[in-house]
Amino acid sequence: MNRLSRAVLRWLPRTHVHWAAFWLSPDTEWLPAGPPSISQQQLEAAFSKACTQLNAVPLGVRRRGYRGKSVGSRVRLQDASESWLKVSGAQFAWQEWPRHGELSAPSIEGVSRPSITAKIEWRDEDVSWQALQFTIAPSPTISETPWLPPTVQIEESWLAEIKRTVDRLAALPVSRWNLHPGRVAKVIAERYGRRAPHVVDEWRTAHGDLHWANLTAPDLVLLDWEFWGTAPRGFDAATLLSFSFSNSELFQRIEATFAEDLDTSSGIVARLFAFAQRLQRIEAGDHDPREYRSIEREAKRLLRLEQAPTQAR
Repeated sequence: MNRLSRAVLRWLPRTHVHWAAFWLSPDTEWLPAGPPSISQQQLEAAFSKACTQLNAVPLGVRRRGYRGKSVGSRVRLQDASESWLKVSGAQFAWQEWPRHGELSAPSIEGVSRPSITAKIEWRDEDVSWQALQFTIAPSPTISETPWLPPTVQIEESWLAEIKRTVDRLAALPVSRWNLHPGRVAKVIAERYGRRAPHVVDEWRTAHGDLHWANLTAPDLVLLDWEFWGTAPRGFDAATLLSFSFSNSELFQRIEATFAEDLDTSSGIVARLFAFAQRLQRIEAGDHDPREYRSIEREAKRLLRLEQAPTQAR
């Protein structure tokens, strides 16, 4: 059923994509559509090579990155300590940009994140490989997928800590771009029309990929810094919201926690952009379609709220 749903998503008209969700039971795992550009065999061989060079022994299950571009696992080192080893392959020049983000993240202070303890690089035919060794986070990730498991419990103290962390990050000087104004305007216009809010008047430094597989609990650590950089005010909160539709109560708590950012004009644009991105990825077969209608509904609600004052005048 899962394979059939992914195939259907690739040819269904946009307005009917949500029907694919009916082929998936609530407990069915969603897998992205289409084969990854780097094969499983290539990743496994690269991971083994990195382990050999770093004198590391893999422990536990290996986790594949989004669209199979990387693989990671806990490893034991020669001194009996443990680390997280991430191996990624790049075939195109643009794939170096997220790598630079991860390598430059150690310059960010005041935010809980893993430290890089070792790095090796090599080239094999048309693939440029990189292996990064990280310190282990004190708590596990909240989810193994970007979207939120419906039964997860999030404490108020954790929400307060993520708010403080995002605020500290937002206060950093602008030094690296995540999103540009033209990209934001284009995505919103294609999804909601040219009259939809699309102008960002406040820009902040953001993690850029704040979803539930990149966050740990009960001790908060932010993982995967490939996409950090300047984004619209409220973008991190909007991204987290966009992956929280399976739990309406938590969705509302996140909205309330980040209201001072999300309710600004830039925060509205950030939400519309984050929702549009998720809808795009569902239509491409990369994300679980079961939240499609909820995301659409919330985007339309935001648009109605923004248009209401204009209509009243």
